[in-house]
Amino acid sequence: MDGLIAKVDALAATVTAALPGGGDGEAATAGAPAAPTVAPAAAPAAAPAAAPAATTAAAAPVVAAPTATPAAAAPVVPSPPSPATAAGVAAAAPVAAGGAAAAAAAAAAAAAAPAAGAPPPAGDVAAARAARAEAKKAKAAAKAAAKAAAAPPPAEDLPPAAAAALAADLRVAAVTAVAPHPEAPALYILTLSYGADEPPRTVCAGLRAFVLAGELDGSLVVTIANLKPRKLRGVASEAMVLAGSVVAAAADGDGAPAKEAVSVVRPPPGTAAAAGDRVGVVTGAGEWRPCVPAAGKALSGKVWDKAVAGIRVAGGGVRVDGLVLATAAGGVVCEGLPDGAEVH
Repeated sequence: MDGLIAKVDALAATVTAALPGGGDGEAATAGAPAAPTVAPAAAPAAAPAAAPAATTAAAAPVVAAPTATPAAAAPVVPSPPSPATAAGVAAAAPVAAGGAAAAAAAAAAAAAAPAAGAPPPAGDVAAARAARAEAKKAKAAAKAAAKAAAAPPPAEDLPPAAAAALAADLRVAAVTAVAPHPEAPALYILTLSYGADEPPRTVCAGLRAFVLAGELDGSLVVTIANLKPRKLRGVASEAMVLAGSVVAAAADGDGAPAKEAVSVVRPPPGTAAAAGDRVGVVTGAGEWRPCVPAAGKALSGKVWDKAVAGIRVAGGGVRVDGLVLATAAGGVVCEGLPDGAEVH
């Protein structure tokens, strides 16, 4: 504030000095009207001697700048909405109405529905339990039917060895290749075919010392096709060829009984027997009953031992507990061996 007053004093002194006539004290300063525009000018070269005294004698009174009176606050008048805003409000009105209707419908549906977590009616619970019980019974019946279909037919009317033989997958196979086993002098490596619906199988057969390769190649033989595969001297054997043998009374040097003769079991010659044909037994009533092995299950060694105990050569053929072992085309043969010779 002191700086502002000093500036006003200096300006007043400059104006007084610039007035014509040298300035007559307070009368000249107060009575003369203020010029509209005061241009800055240099002081006159020949100023009267009294001018400096007048200038310094009376200083212009300090007039405080009037404080502006604040104008009365104008009343706030809301501006009219823009056309875009008005259109938006108008468009939102039906949406709001539709939302209210949807909310009312949802509230009605919620009121009609049972409360969350509330137990279902007793009738629904009983019906659900009954349905589950029926489904369980149906599943058990289907399982039992599948098991019965996979199992061999009832053999109560058959002797034990014959019933066990029907659990084996006895089938006719065609020998398509014969080769000596490179690591076992007693073994042939045979390739067997069971028809076009099955891939060929490899079999290691201990026939090399008894049967010529030419007698096997291209011929039909009877096999067990559901034995568990195993390796013999590094070669997988996936089936077994049935053969009869006569065991000599004397034993060879290593204590194992010597086999005098071995004959392969074959389907009846001169018939329509073919690779893949099943083998079964002919019952006392003349009924041919084929073997029905368990699906997807290997034959147990114990079961086959029961069958072997009753299989013997008889009259150039093979019988199981006295029942003829046969294909649908006729009885199988095991030529060249006496009655009573074992078959395995």
